[in-house]
Amino acid sequence: MYIVIRCVKKIDKKRSFDVHFDNYKNTFLLPIKIPPIEPKGQFFIWENTRNGINGVLSHIFSKLFYQNFITRFLVRNNILKIFKRINCDIGDIIHFNGFNSLHYNENVSSERRSILIHSNRGIKNSSIINLSEKLSQIF
Repeated sequence: MYIVIRCVKKIDKKRSFDVHFDNYKNTFLLPIKIPPIEPKGQFFIWENTRNGINGVLSHIFSKLFYQNFITRFLVRNNILKIFKRINCDIGDIIHFNGFNSLHYNENVSSERRSILIHSNRGIKNSSIINLSEKLSQIF
């Protein structure tokens, strides 16, 4: 299990529209503080973007294909319209497959806080994935 407390402020623009896959199949999103006015950092998902990823190389290549500045540009400029907006309120619990589903949050007008609980790693016992996860904790 991997638990993250995510705090995003208006100045944290690099986290907005950060389109990505998780390393875990089960992701639970629990909003605990939401800005009172738009933009509220709402959650967007493209469910089952990728299926059948069962090896480290296919995982890495698909992350490189989807998680890049081109995809972020398309999402930021509302060109890539395949994502579904999930409205989240304080007290809601959103469950999704973060390993197969590409997802992101929009920007915020003020601070937003969430708890993310990840479980069931998509690829087990991979030193590359372990390193990736450690680096994401730093950066």
